[in-house]
Amino acid sequence: MTVPVLDFLSQSRTSSLGGYRLTRAKIERQIAKDPKAEGFLELAKLEAGKRHWERAQQAIESALELESESGKAQLFLAQILELQGKAEEARSVYLLLLEEHPFMSNAHREFGRFLLEQGSISIAQSILLRGLELDPKDALAHTFLAEIYLMKDRRDQAMLHLKIAKRYANGAPSVHQRSAQLMMAMEEFEEAANHFKLAMRGDRKNKSLRLLFKQAMKAKESRKKEPILNRWMIWKHWGW
Repeated sequence: MTVPVLDFLSQSRTSSLGGYRLTRAKIERQIAKDPKAEGFLELAKLEAGKRHWERAQQAIESALELESESGKAQLFLAQILELQGKAEEARSVYLLLLEEHPFMSNAHREFGRFLLEQGSISIAQSILLRGLELDPKDALAHTFLAEIYLMKDRRDQAMLHLKIAKRYANGAPSVHQRSAQLMMAMEEFEEAANHFKLAMRGDRKNKSLRLLFKQAMKAKESRKKEPILNRWMIWKHWGW
């Protein structure tokens, strides 16, 4: 399952409820003093970091009232709508975004990912390829395209795009995790384990990644034992 990639959503600057409230109050004071789209987007990022999707949506809509053609705000809105399960509303915003910002590569990537999740595979492929024409180094777009090729039983092309994604990953945990999961699906367990290890370097507190890494290592070791087990079965059959 794919999820929106919030490019400009930084890690939440505060983990405690008190810290979140202080930061929110500070941003709201700035907005009251000088209401700008960037201020509302900063508030939206804070709310999204706490998974307050409805509050984030309200802040983004306020930003769009000030800058109606902001591609950054439109993309953020589409993603937040998607996270709330509002697929049709999200689709409408994505379509408007691509109409108004046809050269925005990450918009193509995110709409392609959305279509992939919705099952519109061929259209998703076309959108992702267009996005990669605009930015050939978009590692995540390569992983999404690799997933499509794998679904179409075009393993070689899937592997090619995963290699390209690895080249441009720059240590991004999301790229390595997606690559690892696709490698697991192709039973490339050693490469999957390597990707999980790289993902853990950038996200050391992620317990799920550690569990997935252990599963990949276990599958890798089982694969190594298979030839030995097969030889033993042959020897046993023939009484050697």
